[in-house]
Amino acid sequence: MISIGGVIGTGLFLGSATALYNGGPVGALLGYSIVGSVVYCLCVSIGEMIAFLPNVGGIVGLADLYVDPAVGFSLGWAAWYNWSVTLPTEIAAAAVLVGAWDTQHHVPAWVFSAIFLILATSVNCFSSRVYGEFEFWFSTIKVVTIVFIIFVSLLIDLGAGSGPFIGFKNWKEQPFASNYLGIDGSLGRFLGFWAVLMQASFSFFGSEVPGIAAGEVIDATRNVPRALQRVWIRITLFYVGGIFCAGLLVSPNNPALQPNNPRAGTAFSSPFVIAFNEAGFTALWYIVNAAILLSAWSAAASDIYISSRFLFFLARCRHAPQVFATLFRYPSEPNDAAEDAPSDEEDVMDMDDEDLPYTIDIRLEFAEDHAGELGAADNCYDTEDASPVDVTIHSVTNSEDTALHDGGSSPVESSDDPEAATSRKKQPWFVLPLYAVLGSASIGLLSFLSASSTVSAESAFNWLSSVASVASLQSWAGMLFTYIRWFQGTAYAERKNKPYAEDDEESRKVLADIQQIKINRHWGQPYLAWYAFSVCMIILFTNGW
Repeated sequence: MISIGGVIGTGLFLGSATALYNGGPVGALLGYSIVGSVVYCLCVSIGEMIAFLPNVGGIVGLADLYVDPAVGFSLGWAAWYNWSVTLPTEIAAAAVLVGAWDTQHHVPAWVFSAIFLILATSVNCFSSRVYGEFEFWFSTIKVVTIVFIIFVSLLIDLGAGSGPFIGFKNWKEQPFASNYLGIDGSLGRFLGFWAVLMQASFSFFGSEVPGIAAGEVIDATRNVPRALQRVWIRITLFYVGGIFCAGLLVSPNNPALQPNNPRAGTAFSSPFVIAFNEAGFTALWYIVNAAILLSAWSAAASDIYISSRFLFFLARCRHAPQVFATLFRYPSEPNDAAEDAPSDEEDVMDMDDEDLPYTIDIRLEFAEDHAGELGAADNCYDTEDASPVDVTIHSVTNSEDTALHDGGSSPVESSDDPEAATSRKKQPWFVLPLYAVLGSASIGLLSFLSASSTVSAESAFNWLSSVASVASLQSWAGMLFTYIRWFQGTAYAERKNKPYAEDDEESRKVLADIQQIKINRHWGQPYLAWYAFSVCMIILFTNGW
């Protein structure tokens, strides 16, 4: 639900207008379908890695361990930058949406920006459990609204309301936009379709969120891959289904879709509102505008949550100022339990001690036994006394859920020992990287660009969304390249240890670990990762042209 809340923002409601205008009904549907397939490949790739190592620092820690510390540094900062810039994008969009009600501009846009920024930041200043409840209910409202909009759109297409039966009329008359930036013919139609890919990337970004939140998920080994797979299906159905309905109802030549339209960027430019008004359902635009406003606010809260976790992981891996690695705990752990409590230097979102030597052992295999290359692991963890151990991954039953550290992913063994029970009771109920939250939320101040006398809220939204689209593709490409290196490393370790499996116990352990990894490996790997990586790089290189 956090993924759905983070992804379904303004892109589905407002971005679909730009996609329809540039690509036409068929071009928009193809563009969204291609990007949806890339997201699927990304989700199954991340799910495999996170299921095996949920507490190494998310994508930042994985890139540190299996590619290079420089990649972990750049990927982490690029991802933080993307989510941080998306925050003022959503806030600026919310200010634009409120302007649809305040047509006389009695209240300046910056006032609404300040209100939405304060609300989104406040939600993230509570524990993850509170944020999760907030996001669950807001995401539920958004899902219900989207299903309602798609249902009404299909009824209008079949002739409901004051309009005639539409069917596939718009598809037949003009499947692609007639021109792009004044370029006619087949080249113009192709460029319009290609522009949809960039816009769709902005809309879909965030589907990989469960991998970022793995350190705060109960039984991440089982639940994160399941969430990634299911969320992709739902998001694709919403986005592809939504753009399909929009293409059925509205022609790309509709004046309300044009970017120079006075109402561009508001709910009136949404293809759904255009279709509702033409069908005589004029009152429904209030529902759509409220849904978009709610989506923008919810997505802004998700942006702060995700960007703060990226900043936290970067600080834990020594890639960001150490002040952002601070975890605030309440109530504070008493001194007599200090030895049992994981210190800031030892845990990454309360990482189990047994995860540490296992991570280093795998790093040795990937580094082809060059122990000097362990510098990547040294950035995040204390490796001085590490020794290989046998790690068994198991599912946490419902009875074990109550024994988790701070909402972490590893179970605490039950015990009848009174001291152990007292220690568990002393676990803090509030654990938050507060400095990382406030640091990431401060980027939302960019939304006040709309307060300038020369910059409108619509212009600020367009600038920031364009920047975020490029950053999203960069982040996806880095994650996919990390998986490609991961796959190559496991294949190398398997080839290396198979001849010695009968006589060498360590080789048998490595092969058993690889079999555990393959439980969550898609049958199409690594070709799925290569396909998605190639698409991301092609779009990035051709975007400016």
